[in-house]
Amino acid sequence: MRARLLVAWSVAALTAALTTAVLAGPAAGTTKHRPAVTSMSLRSAPTTGGQRVVVHGRNMSQHLRVTVLGRVVGYRRLSDHTITVRVPSRSTPAHGWLRMHTAAGGTSSTGRASSFAYHWPAPVLTSVSPKVVSTNLPMVTVQGRYLYDVRSVTEGGVHPYYFSQSNDGRSITFPSIVSAAGRIPLRVSAAQGVATMSLTIAPPPSVDRFNPADGLTTGGVTVTITGNALDHPTRVTFGGVPATHVVGVDSHTVTAVTPAHAAGQAQVVVTNAVDSSAPSRYDAYRYGPSRPQTFGAATTVDSTGWIDQLACPDPGLCMAIDNHDRYLTSDGHSWSPVSPDGATGSAGYQTLSCTSATFCLSATENLVWRWNGLSWTSVEPPVDDRVVTILAVQCTSTTFCVAISRSKAWVYNGGSFASAALPFGVLRGLANVSCWAAGQCEVAATDGGLATLSDGVWRTDGGVVDIGNDQVLSLYCSSHIDCLAGTARGSIVSSRTQILHVLPLPISRLLCTSTSSCLVATGNAAATSVGGVWSAVQYYPGDITAVTRTGESSALVGSMHDVRTMTW
Repeated sequence: MRARLLVAWSVAALTAALTTAVLAGPAAGTTKHRPAVTSMSLRSAPTTGGQRVVVHGRNMSQHLRVTVLGRVVGYRRLSDHTITVRVPSRSTPAHGWLRMHTAAGGTSSTGRASSFAYHWPAPVLTSVSPKVVSTNLPMVTVQGRYLYDVRSVTEGGVHPYYFSQSNDGRSITFPSIVSAAGRIPLRVSAAQGVATMSLTIAPPPSVDRFNPADGLTTGGVTVTITGNALDHPTRVTFGGVPATHVVGVDSHTVTAVTPAHAAGQAQVVVTNAVDSSAPSRYDAYRYGPSRPQTFGAATTVDSTGWIDQLACPDPGLCMAIDNHDRYLTSDGHSWSPVSPDGATGSAGYQTLSCTSATFCLSATENLVWRWNGLSWTSVEPPVDDRVVTILAVQCTSTTFCVAISRSKAWVYNGGSFASAALPFGVLRGLANVSCWAAGQCEVAATDGGLATLSDGVWRTDGGVVDIGNDQVLSLYCSSHIDCLAGTARGSIVSSRTQILHVLPLPISRLLCTSTSSCLVATGNAAATSVGGVWSAVQYYPGDITAVTRTGESSALVGSMHDVRTMTW
């Protein structure tokens, strides 16, 4: 009986042991037969996938299920120790393992040999906006793919001040810093590689001048605009209003028909595929009212040369000088010659200033003549200054005048001239002088520098007419802080650094009764301002050689051997 119980107990224990072993699997065999990775030919790849990886290890003859970062992939068995797999794609970079699983439940362990990582592919550049980059230093956006972890951007080897990249890795934005036109390389360096493409750099349009420089408020005027980079214009605006019939003639010329616009200045902007022209000192077109000048019949003057200077100090008396030093007077109906005592007849630069019917000063070469109502007598400058040529004379009374040469100034006080030392800062070539009261004058250098005469001494206080690269020819001042200058490029510029008007010819004659009431006449063109609003340009029948104002809205204009009245 005892023997049978012992046998039964032994069978039960053996059965339980076998059952546990089957359920738990072969403990000794799990380590012995479990697949293992010992090396891989590739341990990282771009997220695009598709790479072939050779995996070496042990126990690979069994049926396997292979995963890469948890994703099941197919494989090909080359031997019991080698398989190959194809890397699947992934949306973002990540790190994990390549693992092998058996039907019996054995799984390869994780470790350095089986680790695998995804990274972004090398960057790719596809396009740039704008397609042609302006030298005006715009913002540039480069489109592409995989623009992640960007470390540097260079244009022609030069780093921009900064750059930013989009979160989706499809664009980079940076301020262009290249100011030279041409094709340059763009290089983008990221953690996974370098991408390059070419940038085309071109200058933006620029406007220098236009002809005519002004017109009526009704528009309809064909304007020729000159400047640089004006080929292929897409748009021209006058004060923000689009022009019509825009034609790009060449890289330096565009023609357009003006739109209607209110009276005043209108900035001209030319736009092409690259950029729009930036505001400049010379891009203000002037819309004027319909206020044409009227010219009277010509009166012939018995002159041996052309009329060079005119002055009308009294309604019943006008003075004229021809370029052969002949002095003529008019009673309003006819002209008769009057020669100064000792006149040489030499042809030199003349200037004329009159304050009354009995007082005028005129300069010929280095001599000054004074009119007393009956005849001319000479007034010599100081002996040491006789070799200079006097450019301008300005009188405010019978006892105060100022004369200038290119580098010197003299003050006339009732009987003779005395030198007046100029400050060193304006000795850059004097252009003209303007006086508004006895002892109160401004002198302008050709580059726009100003000096003020006060209490008999010339001083500079930093005053300047900002003319850029232009040159001052004429000057009018109503005070030491309120001046207008006419320039060689045809601009009228205020001492408040604003271009008020532009003519198609150099402005050598600027006659004003105030800064808002002026007459300019040059070549065969004339324009007037009333209340600060300039008229459109009108054209004289001949070449204007001299002009003087005879009233608030009238003038006398000289042209070769005749004179005409002018009203507006």
